[in-house]
Amino acid sequence: MGSGASLAAGDGEINKLYTHDQPANSSRLCVVQSRIWMLIDDTGKAVMHDLAARKMSFVNGVMTDWSCCCVADDKVYILGNAGLQVLDPATGKAQTVHNNPYPGNYEFMGFLDMIFVDRGLYMLAKVHDERHVQLCRYDVDLGKVEEASKAIRGYSCMCAAADKLFLFSMDTVYVSVKGKDLAKLVDIPGELRTPRAFVSTCVVDGVIYTAPATASTMLSCDTTKGTVSTIILGDGVHHGGRSANFSSICAADGKVYLAPAYAARMVVYDTKKRTVCAVDVSSAGIETGKPKFSAICAAGGKVFLAPDHAEKMFVYDPAVQAGMGVELPESCSGRKYGDICSLGGKVYLAPHGTRSVLECTDHQAFSKSSSAKAILAEYEAEKAKLEELWAERIRPAREALKKESEGAGISLHFVIDKFPELSKVKAFPADDPKTFRNLKPSLFAEGSGYGSDLLCPRDHQKGCSLVDAMYEVDEANRGQATHFVSWCWGYTVEQVCSSLKSWRAAAGKPKTKSPPYLWMCFFCNNQYRIKKGQTKPEELKEAFESNLMSIGKMLIILDNCVTPKYTQRMWCVFETFVSVQQKIQPEVILPESATESLAEVMQKESNPMKVMQRMKKYLNDIKVENATAGEKADEHAIKKLIEGSIGYQEVNATVRKRLLPHMSKVITKYFEAFMQADDDDEDAGLEASEVDDASP
Repeated sequence: MGSGASLAAGDGEINKLYTHDQPANSSRLCVVQSRIWMLIDDTGKAVMHDLAARKMSFVNGVMTDWSCCCVADDKVYILGNAGLQVLDPATGKAQTVHNNPYPGNYEFMGFLDMIFVDRGLYMLAKVHDERHVQLCRYDVDLGKVEEASKAIRGYSCMCAAADKLFLFSMDTVYVSVKGKDLAKLVDIPGELRTPRAFVSTCVVDGVIYTAPATASTMLSCDTTKGTVSTIILGDGVHHGGRSANFSSICAADGKVYLAPAYAARMVVYDTKKRTVCAVDVSSAGIETGKPKFSAICAAGGKVFLAPDHAEKMFVYDPAVQAGMGVELPESCSGRKYGDICSLGGKVYLAPHGTRSVLECTDHQAFSKSSSAKAILAEYEAEKAKLEELWAERIRPAREALKKESEGAGISLHFVIDKFPELSKVKAFPADDPKTFRNLKPSLFAEGSGYGSDLLCPRDHQKGCSLVDAMYEVDEANRGQATHFVSWCWGYTVEQVCSSLKSWRAAAGKPKTKSPPYLWMCFFCNNQYRIKKGQTKPEELKEAFESNLMSIGKMLIILDNCVTPKYTQRMWCVFETFVSVQQKIQPEVILPESATESLAEVMQKESNPMKVMQRMKKYLNDIKVENATAGEKADEHAIKKLIEGSIGYQEVNATVRKRLLPHMSKVITKYFEAFMQADDDDEDAGLEASEVDDASP
């Protein structure tokens, strides 16, 4: 359980050991005897701090594009695309020992990792494509490089244990003994066979433990028996949909500690008792949706977590099973520190975004609580126990309500017959034709908007969607969505209602007893979360795609036929494109005013072909790259998505092909109505003539 306590004087010291000229993009720490070596990316030098002599020195000539480093024979080896270098503390110089450390025949794409085992440096190269790696071995005695494996698909991590190298791929654990090529040790369980399943390892009593990245459980590998097993880390620990649940792992006194990246909490695994404990790290100042910590190490009986996007370093004391956030003398927005290590009872942090190397002594304050803090801590503990007791019953109920809410649509009857009056009462006079965009501030105002005082069934926070708020008024207002509606917030209430009325009239009597329910973003998304920026464009995209796929029916509302706003709006064009991808045939509907305006335009134009040419040109001019969205973040996100996939030209062409037949139908209906009107006039004229002829 976390504590909000702050560090008192005398509880420990944090000093700036070295300050770089500019914020570091990347940095690594290596411990060699009584010295700390630090590499800072793009500087061409290394910093060496001699703890015994309390002296600092610099080594120039270090490659600037290094990828990784490791310690061997009390020297620091640095690996990069330019070659293999060694930093010798005795000489204080950087020396290149090999210019071409990759001897393989595959397409070389850079190095990922390096480990020293059995007089050899094992260098992991990315080859062929992003999904394959190959292991090479540099003999430190002979100065020779050779292949140590064939290409392997789906690399996760590797480590040394019992004088052997162990490599974890997507589906297999490999082992290398006495400089020989890799051999298969054991298969990885099927549920953990994902790319980059694990990110780092630690070893306890001959058992390797892995920190889950994309995997949701920890894997243990017994190096003696050649067996693997999975360790469930508990509910709420892993963060679904993120690339790295945990960033790093370490071991001390028979326990394994996992530093959370996107995972909700730090995890402690007791290897002897085989128990899992989740630790609250919120006192470190956690930024929502960002990786929390970058690295972890144990020192002086405590565990230290280096802040990535967290505001503070987190210090955990196993003796009291609690930790707290400790403020550092240098911080910044975004990433802060990239590595951490311990030496001589002190902890060192390497900058990543900041500029200074920090030296930290022991911290004791958080294990000495006053009586008031003890009472609060006991209350929190009891509350946690109660929540855990109810968790199994609450979770399925909450999930059911969440799923029901996310798939719900607003009643067609409500939108047409109730919403116009409701919106007028809430937002503006009856004769004010404001758009839906103008309606949002008043309908979803904090404290007074619809649903502002209700708990949202999706995240259990105050402020819910309009469809959920209207469900509380009348359950008939909400039901499982039957139609996905693609439209613009720039339309007026009258335009939307008129379009839906025309559609309802054309549909006739419903074939089923269940009335139509519409998934419309204005009603169905939680506007309170979007307003606060808590819902990202990617999440909105995922919501509309999943709903469109599950619903399977789509309505497109156009405000007019000649120059529809629809084709100028980013979300609208994108939704039409996705409907084509999902092979969903939409219905295009228009308000009564659209038909009237088309008739007026046709009557004013001497040549109707010019009107049709204007409509065709408007469709041909569809360019999603020029379309706009109400939120710039949405606009950038969708453009980035399109640019990274099939491109603007394909989207534009697809949307044109989708809308053209529907626009043609509108023109056809207009001319049919026009010709029918002429026939009716002629019939009326003939009847009148016959009456005249029959008159005396």
